[in-house]
Amino acid sequence: MDGVRSVSSHVPDRRRRISADFREDRDPGYQGRLATGPFASDLAFQLRRATLASVTRKMEVGSPPDDVWDAIRDVGALHTRLVPGFVVDTRIEGSTRIVTFGNGRIVREPIVTIDDGARRIVWTSEGGAARHYNAAIQVVPVSPGVCSVTWTADFLPDDIKLAISSAMDAGMAVMKKTLEKGV
Repeated sequence: MDGVRSVSSHVPDRRRRISADFREDRDPGYQGRLATGPFASDLAFQLRRATLASVTRKMEVGSPPDDVWDAIRDVGALHTRLVPGFVVDTRIEGSTRIVTFGNGRIVREPIVTIDDGARRIVWTSEGGAARHYNAAIQVVPVSPGVCSVTWTADFLPDDIKLAISSAMDAGMAVMKKTLEKGV
């Protein structure tokens, strides 16, 4: 059995399942289901089979970096200062913002960090289509009066990549327009 020893010689189905799980673990191209055998509760084993999707969007904004950062770091004002219309309401509960999007979806976004030195915010999301979502947005000066804004999102499952990237594109378009107006 491909070098895998059986735990119990009188349970052939279990032997085959263990053998299959190990064989799949050794195959880096394996795209099959999550484990259902004896390792089903092992999160690390499960995540090796999941493909973490990542989307990055970058744009230049014709506004001073300090002004752009001030609007982005104001995590409770997405709907007024950063992406009005795309987000219609933002409430703060402790270190979590509750975001209502223009399409009616409501998600909780715990803020992981606000780094003023790096002009970078990291957050996660709960209640949306993703079972895991982690994102960061960063402002980098390019020249006087111009900066670069980079938004990166990592999420599971990877089959929602089109929806996430479309939402990020729409959000970035509203963000650029709003930031260049100086709201």
